[in-house]
Amino acid sequence: MRRLFSFLQKRCLFGLLVCLSPLLLVSCVTLTGPAAEAPARAYLPAEGETLLDRFAPLFVLQTSGENHNRIGRPAARYARQESKEEEIFIDPAEAVLFAEQRTFSTAAGNYTNLIYRIHFESVPFNLIPFHVTAGKKTGLFVILTLDSSNQPLLVTTVHTCGCYCVITPTSYLPRRAYPDGWQFREVNLWGETLPAMLDYADGSGEKRKLLVFLRDGTHRVRHLQIMAAGEIAGNFAPLPIRLDPMAALKAIPLEDGSVTSFFEESGWRNGFVKGSYKPWEMLLISWWALDLNVGCDKEYGDSLTSATTFHTSLKPWCRSESDMRNFAGFLGFWGWKL
Repeated sequence: MRRLFSFLQKRCLFGLLVCLSPLLLVSCVTLTGPAAEAPARAYLPAEGETLLDRFAPLFVLQTSGENHNRIGRPAARYARQESKEEEIFIDPAEAVLFAEQRTFSTAAGNYTNLIYRIHFESVPFNLIPFHVTAGKKTGLFVILTLDSSNQPLLVTTVHTCGCYCVITPTSYLPRRAYPDGWQFREVNLWGETLPAMLDYADGSGEKRKLLVFLRDGTHRVRHLQIMAAGEIAGNFAPLPIRLDPMAALKAIPLEDGSVTSFFEESGWRNGFVKGSYKPWEMLLISWWALDLNVGCDKEYGDSLTSATTFHTSLKPWCRSESDMRNFAGFLGFWGWKL
């Protein structure tokens, strides 16, 4: 009887995988979707004097008509006033870009990371193409790595769950720092194509801006481009976006004057965005990735104070090596040699 039960379990699992595998395959194919708005709408942070102000990326929307395609502001309210039950949500009426500056060192030198984080109301459920990342409060990181002269060497784009990580070099990066066997060709990652290199042709990183083009629905990065600051106003319709410190995510105001964190602060989901669940990723990926929280958005904390790893590989045995909190180790894992 026990053998029969085990056999039936395996048959059921195999049948489930056969039924669901087409959905997973379709989710890896990116269709062009709707035509981009003309002129395209881009979130332009206000000018400022700090490094975070000067290098802040511009986010270009494919379309802006749907709330879920707009960058929003993490907010909180009481779903039930009498029990003080909190509800975290993303308000698409106001765009916020959260920013933080960190430093790290290697044997070759000292570097600065400019870390930018945005969030969206959701990735909506969609069948064709299938959105395996469907869920609420999804987000994206853009990280610029500067050398000691504040020249941008690398641009890292990764979703706030650690998925779809791409490291793009710039023309400032010395050849010795490239991965072994690096080919200067476009990077294809699960249906999106990103440039092989970002060229700061005039030799001054601060005179040019990084443009991050976003895909409708999934908020995937569909293109990266460098553009002279003076050309931006003539090519894009501006949208306002506020630049806030990353620490503000730990002090979201509630209507009674108190504050709450965007992240869980205890339990098995410590460090994950409150209410951020990815049901399709849990169903299709978690069992072989050995991670019930696969695809769930989370804090990018400090390795000394945060219990939540920010691994960028689905392989369970590579979680520590691909953890972005140790940025030098993370770059080494992916072959880069700063």
